[in-house]
Amino acid sequence: MYKYIRKAWKTPKESYVRELMWERVPIWRRQKAIQRIEKPTRLDRARSLGYKAKKG
Repeated sequence: MYKYIRKAWKTPKESYVRELMWERVPIWRRQKAIQRIEKPTRLDRARSLGYKAKKG
């Protein structure tokens, strides 16, 4: 699964990432430069760095 997510992020014009970024970028521009988020934006990259979703 993460392989497909990684591939989508590497080629955003050919996948769903283009529409996703089209929605998110204007919101991100209005926020502060550093913003804490609850869940990672790029799940494949977060998992490769050791992120694990935890209950509670």
